[in-house]
Amino acid sequence: MDKTNIKKYIGAWIDNNDGAYSHIDISQKMRQMALELGVPQSKLPTEEECSFAGDFLEHHNEIHREIEELLNEYCTTDLTCWTWNEYAFGLWYTWVVNEELA
Repeated sequence: MDKTNIKKYIGAWIDNNDGAYSHIDISQKMRQMALELGVPQSKLPTEEECSFAGDFLEHHNEIHREIEELLNEYCTTDLTCWTWNEYAFGLWYTWVVNEELA
């Protein structure tokens, strides 16, 4: 990812405020987003893992955390971070997230 243009990615990428997306949908969307932004496919959960409907909530929460960590490793700067802010997952300025946590 070209980190000089990181600001164009600021804001919500996956907004689930209305609860329209299932955990499977979110896992799949996060994986696709990570691929598009340059996270190596070999590091990401597989499509099958993102579509798994077994031990549902725990499985997908783990996938969400894993992809979030990979995005923060490969696709961010010191001033930004990938995280959930209320019901939206996206790239946020670090100060916005810290302000929310205070």
